[in-house]
Formats: sequence, structure tokens, C-alpha cells
Amino acid sequence: MSSQPGLCMRLFHKSSCFPLVAFLAFLLSCGSLNPSQAYAVAEFSKNRIEDQGDSAIAIALAELLHAGRLVISDQQIIINDPQKGDKGLDSSVVTDKISDQFSVISGYEMDKLDHGSVLYFQLDSLLLTMKETIDKNLPHINKKEVAYKEFGPDEFTKAVAKAFAAKTKDNVEIHITNSYSSLRSFWNRPDKWEKYAIEKRIQGALYPKGKPVVDHLKDGSKHIVRVAYPEYYAQSCLLCHGSPKAEKDITGTKREGKRPEDFAGIITVTIVKDSLTTH
Repeated sequence: MSSQPGLCMRLFHKSSCFPLVAFLAFLLSCGSLNPSQAYAVAEFSKNRIEDQGDSAIAIALAELLHAGRLVISDQQIIINDPQKGDKGLDSSVVTDKISDQFSVISGYEMDKLDHGSVLYFQLDSLLLTMKETIDKNLPHINKKEVAYKEFGPDEFTKAVAKAFAAKTKDNVEIHITNSYSSLRSFWNRPDKWEKYAIEKRIQGALYPKGKPVVDHLKDGSKHIVRVAYPEYYAQSCLLCHGSPKAEKDITGTKREGKRPEDFAGIITVTIVKDSLTTH
């Protein structure tokens, strides 16, 4: 179970090419590093990501979206409170929480990155998209006498993904999915590569838990980078996905009887290679 109460899909990972980063980031997520050590992790991760090109940018984008999903999940009881009007969840408050969560997940802080880098530009653009999505939905979130606001992690992700794809002219696409047996929405259905990444790699008996799948593919003349970033259930997810199994949750969907640390699906980030070399 996560050392941070209320977090939904706890995730710890790093590429096996960087065992030191994996170890330090895991300690940071568990609250085992002091501020000076955390700063060292941030600086090390900054260099790792900026040196690794589009695949690392894709992982960083997945980490930021994962942070956003955690924060939205953690605020569900407040969001769906029918007795309260202003929830105190304006976009600045929420994106500050997302930025803080992102630092814990990734091991570095955005303000430590080179603001002229492509990495920072893409992360900042995604965070701004999240802010705009919250602003757009805030009147409904603050509406009284409505018990279910239809603004959970998946609805948040769908809106963010659509707006972000428009900003990047479809050169960067974000998707969440799972195996067919675990889908709640037709929009979330996996494509062939996602199905393979889930069933043959991430859920494989010997595959390291939490490690993202990274593939470099070709589609005609295009070079594609795809990242499948695994997520896992924790306590806050179980309001909708836990027990009693088959009992309906607040959305009207039957609960799946999941437990903390059960596999919750993937965030997929797809980049048309070399599309991020300029902005």
C-alpha cells in the first residue's frame, strides 16, 4: 500500500538502464529522502531525461498525467459533495498539487529544468492543458445538489488527452487503457500494440513491476515512439473499483473487487519521432 494515504494508482518505476535513479526515486516516493537528497535526485533525473530524447519525454509526460490522475482521484469525495458549493479546487490549487505529486513520482522538479528545453515545453504545455480542463469544468464541480459530477480520473484524462493532441497537432497522443476484460469505457479500448504491451509484457510473470514499456516503431515513413506506463490500484481507487464486487459504485458501474497493488491499466504516450525537436 502506498505510503501516501489516499493516492489512487501508486507507481514506482524507472528504466533498468538507470538502476540508481530507480532506487532513489523509489525511496523518494516512500518519503525516505531528506530535502537535500531529493534535490540530488532531481538534478540527476533532469540530466537523465534531457539526454534520452523522445522516449524519455514520453515517460515524463506519462508521469505528469499519472500525477494529475492521482490528484483528481484523491479529491473525488470533495468533488462529489452535493452539500458544498465552492470546493476550493480552482485550477491553480489543483495544478500546484499535481506539480508536487509529479516531483515525487519523477524525482525532479519542473522549475529545475531548462525552461528552453523541449522537455520543459512539453511538460508545461500538458500542465497548462490540465489547468484549462479544470477551469472549464469548475462551474459543474462547484454545483450543489449534484452527487456525481462525472469528473473522475478517466473523464479528466479523456478531456486532457483530446485538448493536448490538438495543441500538438496529433504529434503527441495520450491514452489510457486496460485489457478488454477490465474496460469500463469503449474509448479506453486498447489497440494491438497496447494489448501486446499489457498481456505479453507488463503482466508477464518475469516482467519488473512498474517498469514502462518503451518501443520504437515504424509506420510507413514515420518513426514512432510509444510508452506504456503501468498504474496500480491503491486505497482511493477502491471507492469505485473495490469491494463488494458487483455492487454498483457512484457512477452506476459494478465494482470489480480490486485490491491495493492490483494492476489498473496503462497510460500510453505516442510520439511521432523527431516531432519534438523544435517548438
